[in-house]
Amino acid sequence: MKKTRRPKILTLAILTTLTILTWISFEVWRAFTKPQPIQTDAQILAPLDSTLDTSIIDKLKGYTFLPDSDARRGVVPTQEPQASPTPSPSPTSQPTASPTGAAQ
Repeated sequence: MKKTRRPKILTLAILTTLTILTWISFEVWRAFTKPQPIQTDAQILAPLDSTLDTSIIDKLKGYTFLPDSDARRGVVPTQEPQASPTPSPSPTSQPTASPTGAAQ
């Protein structure tokens, strides 16, 4: 007895249907797993000013910078004690004689 073979067009139709179903399933899966777009503040997206502010550079020159080795160890530089002006004595009132003149 001779087996009947499926026509080639039927095999092609089955493979095409499987391909389309796989494709649709993949697109649905991708739509659900795709990350949502990130909402960014307009201030962050604003263009930067490209002019150089030299006053900030002058401020940086006054800062104390630590070498990497000190910064990793947490060493904080101490400021040298500044000599504070010694207070001058305030003028005191001179003792005056009492009108009774009796000192005991």
